[in-house]
Amino acid sequence: GVVITDVDQRFQAHAWDRSTGELTRVTSSDAAITNAAISADGDSIYAMVEHEPGREVGHIHRFDFDTGDSVDLTPDLDGYSAFGLHPTAHGVIAVAGMGGEPTVLVIEPAAIRPLVMPTMITDLRSEDGVASVTMATPGKGMTPMLRLIDLSSGEIRAVLSSTRGGPIHDGRVAVAQLKQEWLRPGIWDGVTFDQLEVDLPGDVIPVDWWEGS
Repeated sequence: GVVITDVDQRFQAHAWDRSTGELTRVTSSDAAITNAAISADGDSIYAMVEHEPGREVGHIHRFDFDTGDSVDLTPDLDGYSAFGLHPTAHGVIAVAGMGGEPTVLVIEPAAIRPLVMPTMITDLRSEDGVASVTMATPGKGMTPMLRLIDLSSGEIRAVLSSTRGGPIHDGRVAVAQLKQEWLRPGIWDGVTFDQLEVDLPGDVIPVDWWEGS
């Protein structure tokens, strides 16, 4: 696993051996590391590295789990802020602030693709080349809107209003849709929406799911 801790007096990413509890420091940045994710192949850690401590602007790097060697994945881009790092099959995506616009930054060997969104992004997930992007609905304050985006082309596959996205499995997204002022759970595949009936009051927001659950 990967853990961010200030055990060495500065927040850095550490490899975590779950069987022994041992932590091994992987990153050695002058600035604090606040966002990190494990690569899909399990060999690396992706982390946001600030150019200057406290500026919250920098680049996403890939760190080798064993050696700590790092590679700047976006050396030709201006500095940006980023959070919500999430691995893809061959790279990583993140919510980034680039030029003052909310952006899904796709970093893969084939291309580095900034996808500008119309409003503030509040949640980002991905699986099998598809990203689930929750954002504020234009003109409706913080009412959520969900987009499914093809990461290879940047094209919008589908949009679902009044909905926030969650985990993706097999091309289907666990969502919470606004129904009569409350968020209620469902499963959406970009075409069909299956409302889940639960005997619980108030907001019910799924945090994970699997087939048969």
